[in-house]
Amino acid sequence: MENNDGRLDHSLKILAKSSFIVFIGVLFSKVFSYVYRIIIAREFGPETYGIFSLAMMVSGLFIVFSSMGIGDGLTRYIPLYRGKNQKEKIKYLIRRFAKIFFISGIAATVLMLILSQFIANKIFNEPELYEFLVIFSFIIPINLFLTILISSLKGYEKIGWYSFLSNILIPLSNLVLILLFMFMGIGVYSVILSYVLGELIVLILSFIEFKLLNLRNIKSLYITSEILHNFSEKMSKSAFPSFMLSFSNLSIYITKILL
Repeated sequence: MENNDGRLDHSLKILAKSSFIVFIGVLFSKVFSYVYRIIIAREFGPETYGIFSLAMMVSGLFIVFSSMGIGDGLTRYIPLYRGKNQKEKIKYLIRRFAKIFFISGIAATVLMLILSQFIANKIFNEPELYEFLVIFSFIIPINLFLTILISSLKGYEKIGWYSFLSNILIPLSNLVLILLFMFMGIGVYSVILSYVLGELIVLILSFIEFKLLNLRNIKSLYITSEILHNFSEKMSKSAFPSFMLSFSNLSIYITKILL
């Protein structure tokens, strides 16, 4: 009984600490993001800011459909198999999803490149949007692989790194890069390149941190693993996932099938 209470206290402490770290990360994220967007609107005009926002929206839709919410599946199953000490299954999942994302990422990028002119001219009637969409299409594979790495770090309870990389470093990189490119005088490309290269920088640093993870020295949370195990059994009994579940839950069902 005392042992279980100790585990519960340990889990609650980690939960409280993680919540605080995420809160600080989100706070900084909002500040850097607002400053970044204000610079775009003031220095390049509301029209460029509007086109930038449209490009983000379009690329975001391609990312959503090509990722299928698989990142949530990794976040959910990594703690589960850590609790069972089944490291090979974790490696299998990450490799399998990396292959899936490689195929879906290239397919989505090619599709967006093909449709860029049609979307810019026919749907939004904004010819200048075409150039943004062409370059933003390369964000798709970057974002997909970043999803795998970030979700894996979160699954390994590296909440500090997760919050720093996803909430702080991305908007901070965007902000620093746009100021640098503005100083270089490359015009509207400052907006496009700062956004794309910011994601690329975070992808590289996430990969480095992921490779540095020592899987043998990371302890499992027993309480979390037990809860996730019970939930996985309920999920496996669902007969109609495609229509009844959100993208997040559907990804968990897909993960279950792959194992």
